[in-house]
Amino acid sequence: ATGPIDLPSTGGWQSWVTTGIEGVILPEGEVTFRVVFDRGGSNLHFFRFLNARPDTLLPFRVLSAVTPELGDVVYLSLNKRVTAPATLQAGDFTLYQGTAEVEIDSITIGGPGGRVLAIHSSLPLFYNQSLKISYRGNTIYHGDQSLSAVSMLAIQNHLARHYPLPARIQAENFYRNSGLELENCLDAGGGLNTGYANAGDYLDYLVYVPEAGDYDLHFRIATERYNARLRIQKEAPGGFGTLGDVSFDRTGGWQNWTTQSAPVNLEQGKYLLRLLVTGEEHNLNWIEFTDPVSIGEQAVAGGFTILPNPATDRVTIIREPVGSKPSRFEIIDAAGKIMYTGRPGIDRLDLDVSGWRDGLYLVMLKGPGIFRVQKLLLGR
Repeated sequence: ATGPIDLPSTGGWQSWVTTGIEGVILPEGEVTFRVVFDRGGSNLHFFRFLNARPDTLLPFRVLSAVTPELGDVVYLSLNKRVTAPATLQAGDFTLYQGTAEVEIDSITIGGPGGRVLAIHSSLPLFYNQSLKISYRGNTIYHGDQSLSAVSMLAIQNHLARHYPLPARIQAENFYRNSGLELENCLDAGGGLNTGYANAGDYLDYLVYVPEAGDYDLHFRIATERYNARLRIQKEAPGGFGTLGDVSFDRTGGWQNWTTQSAPVNLEQGKYLLRLLVTGEEHNLNWIEFTDPVSIGEQAVAGGFTILPNPATDRVTIIREPVGSKPSRFEIIDAAGKIMYTGRPGIDRLDLDVSGWRDGLYLVMLKGPGIFRVQKLLLGR
């Protein structure tokens, strides 16, 4: 592997230049390699390998850092395999979400020939975050070569979008679709709906549940049938677990829309939810997860108070009780974007939110043995 490479602009599709990449290590023998275009817009004429020399002359270094679509992990590709130590120290690395440091849970060695380090984050990572990583240690070796340090290396963020709950998710914004078709929707708001549902078809959605609990799950449904049903499932190691089943009343037409609801208990975390068709045909416009606890009732959950709520231009957040275990505040918007990350130990926040969009935000208090979440509503 070489890591990402920026190609020069040549001024035309048939204006050719030669560019080189140094330090590409190939194993002895027959080799199959792949050229991957991360971004389109270039023509390739030929390539060749020149100036072969022993790989011992090349430094042991990080080639790239990338996330997968799913999971809270960063993969570091190295140009040589790790020979020592067998167990890596998380303290040698620093992972960043924006400018905030994120605790690393563990590091494992894997990939082809032991040339990939998997950095497992203790906190969820999201698709719209700027992620970086640093390595300042001198404890990882290939033979007698130590791994070169890296500072604030940009991570290629390929994470799929997870919808933070509570949220409304349009049916067509699935992560995976098996068997259903899209068609124009005549419901309020237009757009698309899924249809032609048959038993065994399914839709997968990626969600982030900041706090475990009971949610109300609303389905925007249209059906001519009397026995339309879905099974709500959660992906788990080795398969899918069932969270519940829901049956839908006939609406009298394929574009006669009603909202029908069912309760669902959700664990905290990032994961995939599946809507498995178990009954007759129906159309789906959107699903919506709502927290049955209203903003006015949040105070009973404890942890902190938001004043005022709803708010307009400024908001004060007071931690209770003052002086207990160190923790920090984090605020995300409805798309999962982190709007604020505080330092540990702050008991009172006075925030100017005049530049934030109207809508629902999640305010989270995180710390050792502490996780509290409340809703903040902004409206002018």
